[in-house]
Amino acid sequence: MFWEKEYLQISAQLAEEARERASQSQLQILTDKKQLRRILVAVAALTCLQTNGAQTIQVYQSVLYANLGFSHQQTLLMAGVFQIILTVGCLLGLLLVDRVGRRWLFLSSFVVLSVCVAIFAACTAKYEDTGLTSFGKGGVAMIMIFIFFFGCISGTPYAYAAEILPTKIRAPGFAMGLFCSNAITIIFTQTAPMALDKISWKFNFVFIGCNAVFFPIVFFFFPETKGLTLEEVDRAFGVKVQIQLADIGADAATKVDEAGAEGVDQAETIEYIKSEAEPGLGSKSKSSEVV
Repeated sequence: MFWEKEYLQISAQLAEEARERASQSQLQILTDKKQLRRILVAVAALTCLQTNGAQTIQVYQSVLYANLGFSHQQTLLMAGVFQIILTVGCLLGLLLVDRVGRRWLFLSSFVVLSVCVAIFAACTAKYEDTGLTSFGKGGVAMIMIFIFFFGCISGTPYAYAAEILPTKIRAPGFAMGLFCSNAITIIFTQTAPMALDKISWKFNFVFIGCNAVFFPIVFFFFPETKGLTLEEVDRAFGVKVQIQLADIGADAATKVDEAGAEGVDQAETIEYIKSEAEPGLGSKSKSSEVV
């Protein structure tokens, strides 16, 4: 069964990571190029979520609506609609992430969100010049479209950052990513009021610039992980996968269960799994020792 094969793959990969962890220091994540690359990718994935303008718009949306000529009551109503649209976008994102892939969601979000922010900035600039309510309504419409598409990708960076980090560095790597992400959020949250006061709609170009910076980073350095198990993600970063699911014979799980019942050592059991893989990943002599 599939879950049995997956269990064998997980066991083999965890055993290998345990051996590596026993011989490495905590600073290995900063000196090993492959591990450092994965941490930097995780940091970039979580950081780009906070630099596209969504957090600033969500926190200061009442100010933005007021600047477009809407009353206090209308602002409260639109804030409620904003959250509903965001929730709908998040639900759609759950369906898309394993269908279209992580890279596609990342890259398309940079383009779509930048277009929305640019049109919103244009509407705000025109409203300030003319005072026409049509531009104010257009600006609000772009905020709602923006937050819908943001909702569609808002969960992807968290899933991606977690799955590209192997078990041995997932906790520290994800912590670094969250630290950078939250630091960026604090910076934008604290500076946004001053920026909106001094440069008004031009502040939106900061978010467009951030999207432009992250687009090539994702395009060149983010491998696609759609359809891969956590263990097979290693292959995308040039790390050996101990056992491929396709290489595990149909009877391997049953034989390993029997070996486990006889009290066989875990390391010997993993070697046996490898030896039973169809292409012959391990030594056949180990197989006879286990059974």
